[in-house]
Amino acid sequence: MKVQAITIALILLLLPLSLAAGWKTLSTDSFMIYHRSGMEDEALHALRVMEYYRNRLERISGNTHPRVAIKLEDMGNLVNGYANPPGNLIGLYMYPPTKGELAYGEDWFQTVATHEYIHQLQMTHEGAIPELLRRSFGNLLYPQLHQPMWMTEGITVYGESQLSSYTGRMNSAYYSSIISALAAEDKLPSRAKAAYYSYDTPLAHYYVFGGSFHNYLAKTYGEERFGQLYRYNSSQIFAYLNGIMPAFCLDSAFYNSYGKTLDQLWQDWQISEKQKASNQPAQRITWDGGEKSDLRIYDESLYYIRRISSKTGPGSGFYTQSLMRIDLSTSDAQPVEVLRQATDFPASYHIQGDDIYFSRSEYRRGFGNKDNDGYGSITEILKKNAKGTELIFRGQVRAFLPLANGDILISEDLPMYRGSRLFRYSPTSRQQILLYSGDSLIHGIFVDKDQIYVNAKEYWKNSAMYILNGGKLELISDSPTRQTILKVSDGSIVYNTIINDQLQAWEYNLNSKTHQRFQYSHYLKDPAMAKDGKLWFLSINADGLDLYQGHITLQRTTHPKLDSSSAPFPKESYKGQNSVLNGMAVNQGGYLNNIAHLLNPRLLHIPQFYITEDTLQIGAVLVGSDAVGDFPQYQISGIYDAKTEQVQGSFVLSNTLFAPLHQDIMISSDDDGTYMLNQSISLYKRQNYGLTSVNAGLGALAWDKWQRRMLYPFISQAVIWPGGRAGLRNTLYWEDKDYLSSARDRLGWQGQVDLRLRSSKHSEIQSVINAAYDPDADSDDVFWPIRGYDHELQSSQGLSLRNTWYTPIIKVRNGLWNPHIYMEDINLGLFADAAADSKKYEESLQYSYGVELIGEFSLLFNMQLQVGFRVGMNKDQEQFLGFILGM
Repeated sequence: MKVQAITIALILLLLPLSLAAGWKTLSTDSFMIYHRSGMEDEALHALRVMEYYRNRLERISGNTHPRVAIKLEDMGNLVNGYANPPGNLIGLYMYPPTKGELAYGEDWFQTVATHEYIHQLQMTHEGAIPELLRRSFGNLLYPQLHQPMWMTEGITVYGESQLSSYTGRMNSAYYSSIISALAAEDKLPSRAKAAYYSYDTPLAHYYVFGGSFHNYLAKTYGEERFGQLYRYNSSQIFAYLNGIMPAFCLDSAFYNSYGKTLDQLWQDWQISEKQKASNQPAQRITWDGGEKSDLRIYDESLYYIRRISSKTGPGSGFYTQSLMRIDLSTSDAQPVEVLRQATDFPASYHIQGDDIYFSRSEYRRGFGNKDNDGYGSITEILKKNAKGTELIFRGQVRAFLPLANGDILISEDLPMYRGSRLFRYSPTSRQQILLYSGDSLIHGIFVDKDQIYVNAKEYWKNSAMYILNGGKLELISDSPTRQTILKVSDGSIVYNTIINDQLQAWEYNLNSKTHQRFQYSHYLKDPAMAKDGKLWFLSINADGLDLYQGHITLQRTTHPKLDSSSAPFPKESYKGQNSVLNGMAVNQGGYLNNIAHLLNPRLLHIPQFYITEDTLQIGAVLVGSDAVGDFPQYQISGIYDAKTEQVQGSFVLSNTLFAPLHQDIMISSDDDGTYMLNQSISLYKRQNYGLTSVNAGLGALAWDKWQRRMLYPFISQAVIWPGGRAGLRNTLYWEDKDYLSSARDRLGWQGQVDLRLRSSKHSEIQSVINAAYDPDADSDDVFWPIRGYDHELQSSQGLSLRNTWYTPIIKVRNGLWNPHIYMEDINLGLFADAAADSKKYEESLQYSYGVELIGEFSLLFNMQLQVGFRVGMNKDQEQFLGFILGM
């Protein structure tokens, strides 16, 4: 009990350090924003956005909710947000995106915060018996946690797009073009397939399908039906079985709300999309699909970024991001990979003579977050040529442009992403000459005849085109929709813009102030004109984004007049305000609010009763978590026996109070009293090829009436390279009668290597190697059985290898709705395993080989299973047949 007391005392002693870490809150009756010191402006802005749109979002979802906790996280240039309805928590990453599918919008919190709040509202619908069960036993019994992902994400994508014509993915031309391309090729998915990710549709997933389907329902029947649908579904006890048999409840909920079966509504949506769709008229050049962007011509070569994933095994694949080149001087030239990297190209790339300047993401410590142990993502600028690759600059870079004299124009975010500073940087002297510093986020830089042009995003506006003049940005073309420069040359600007949910390309003459439009009716991204007059561009098909070539004319026309848009409230800094919007009261608070959140076991609170002839037992299971991530989860279970007057139970607590240190504490009455303390820390973290992580830790375990006591220090590393990845873990086990007062002595080592090697475009080799020298351990506690044997290697010092070559052989990629089950692929595996004691090699040797067939199944809307069988033969010439079940 001394170890237990010391641990608890240590946590209580160091708790004030966490209280002083800087967590604060701003709250209204509906929202409580958790933020760190220095994020006050962002917290106030998030609160104003949420209160401004709250009533609109509640009408869309048909629900209200008590005060929701919202946590702000500074993750660097990582873009995300999440909702945890059972935990009554929303997390918002603060970086405002200016590229990618989430960049279309007037304000980042307008998009991400409202999206996550719709999740909170929609998934906490409840009524009748489900409401009684949830209130009695905990939030994990919300019935709408059991629904297809196209329903979960569809309403949120739809909702985020209703707040402005110039915000949200259903207004960005991207999602609608994906649906149109699939419809044109008759590849829209079934209800079952749409609920999961599939390699069939690299750009399309349940966000896309669900957003489009909900958009159709709202336009056809009115969005007020959504609330009716959710109320009906969440009031039925059979809603908990939707993941098994949607016919029990979900299908009837749609019929009750729309007067048609879900199957008919799904067919009607697909028919409507097929009627609008048309095939690409231009010539398709590449056929590998995936994602492509940043198409440009330098001299006689065409360059673009390609992101593509390849399926290589059960639940496994490889994702590559490359800079590609096509030689335009040769008529039959094929795309060639110039460079490959493990991350995206956050600030794109540029070619300057023989030098390739490119960007990549990387981790750096010192960011205000809990979700990533204080690591945030930054941007590195590198230069590659015949001499090698050189790191030029690293920081919060959104855009850069190398100049002919070797200097580089760089746009770097101000603290908290409140604007940008644009400067001229000399890689040799590292001198910076400031050209601009202000509230606009600059994410594209161009130079024509010594004049600087930029893409920039101002407060509550979409990205627009500007000229830098005297340290100030001057607007080129005033439009509420997104406009991004692609090229500036000889006084003309080629740019992309989104008009009426269509991605268009235009040319603007700076001298005559006239517009010309590229006459193309489909998705037209990054048009680039070659010297021979051929136009190259990117467009969408069912396989993804590909390169096209066509003779597209420019037609002089007037830029369409769009409805204006303005900010709902002016930009404001936090100065201790006690109200927002229309006098709504704002309360300030601190860490005690997080403690209050923690003490509510909202995830589960299950009472336990056992009555027998001899005794009465009464107890409970309590599961909860905090808001900021200091205590990600705790579980308390206990039961009191009236006869013995004893309490049996356990206490489990995970905490990151002293981040980046992670602690897991477990105290249990099992095994006559068990105590465990695991502590681990991230020593190194990296995103790019090479060593990507080093984690170290120390565990302590006591059991068997505290007579057995063990310490186990461990260290793990991970390495990635273009063709594979490896993970290594080493653990030392130490028991000592003298120093630890344990009942026995033990000193041993165990290690494991997990290896994945890509053997071809669609196959891989998986290997697991276990080695041990743990002579004092029980011989049946060290190794796992290899395939073909019922028992493990009876040894405490030896080696085991499990090797499998996998490849998908049958693409099923469809499923049933009732009963609900989806299947992606059937995979073939050839395996060879071996194990042996290092001292008794001949007599202990085990080996086996054989064949596996593994199907990838998905069910319950969020569970993936690998089910199959294996046949093989072992060393003793015994044939075996085995069943495979994995999650």
